Amino acid sequence: MGIDEFDYKEPACATCGGKEFYYPETETHGTIPVERIIEKEDEFLSRNDLASAEKLLRYWLDEAKALNDKRGELVVTSELTGVFRKTGNKEDSEKYCTEILRLIDETDMAETTSGATFLLNVATNKKAFGDAKGALKIYDEVYKVFSKNLDADNALFGGLYNNSALSYADLGDYDTAISYFEKALEIAKKSGNKLDEAVTYTNLSTTFLRRDPFDDENVDKALDNALSCLNDEGVTRDGYYAFVCEKCASAFSDAGRFIDAQDLSARARSIYERR
Repeated sequence: MGIDEFDYKEPACATCGGKEFYYPETETHGTIPVERIIEKEDEFLSRNDLASAEKLLRYWLDEAKALNDKRGELVVTSELTGVFRKTGNKEDSEKYCTEILRLIDETDMAETTSGATFLLNVATNKKAFGDAKGALKIYDEVYKVFSKNLDADNALFGGLYNNSALSYADLGDYDTAISYFEKALEIAKKSGNKLDEAVTYTNLSTTFLRRDPFDDENVDKALDNALSCLNDEGVTRDGYYAFVCEKCASAFSDAGRFIDAQDLSARARSIYERR
């Protein structure tokens, strides 16, 4: 089972301010408290309480619409699609992804980094619900915008490469998928993000296994590297860590490393129970 980076980490720049959220032709009547909403959502997600996260976001989406707060509406809608991806709600995912596209178009954000990041979330949902080809078309659009606005080692490229790789793997193009995972790894290592490394290594292991069920050498090497990242003493053991452990556990199970899988699941469960 592949892990979409957006399953465990939402894009930070979605809540940034400045000209990327400037709407010269839109009169607002107030704004919703985006940062506090995201903090509360993260609190629910750290307990794996998806129902409360969805309820929170739906409430604030209505508030944003009532205030004509397009920035707030776009952020909350994007966050909701992430929840729908986790709960498997394809119908609402498609509905709200369409809303994201409309809002990006209305606010002239298509060529901005923030707009491309919202678009990345749309593509990730497409992939999650079985449309890998459609996702790759959007990833290509995102790449063009990122290339204009970002350095090549920016963490957003890591997410883009990881998600592109998962789509290629779903289409059976394992060699291309592996090359994209390797690009994502380079960026994760430069940034020192051990959890991003762990996720990418487990995605690699799953892809090696799908390409050749008897490729024990590459599969085990990737899983060993993932486990090393998850065991790193510098990694904070919070709700984010628990979610990554829970998702990584499936890759170990798929490879027949059941003890490691049980250990990772137990780590996640222990953190959720304490929160």
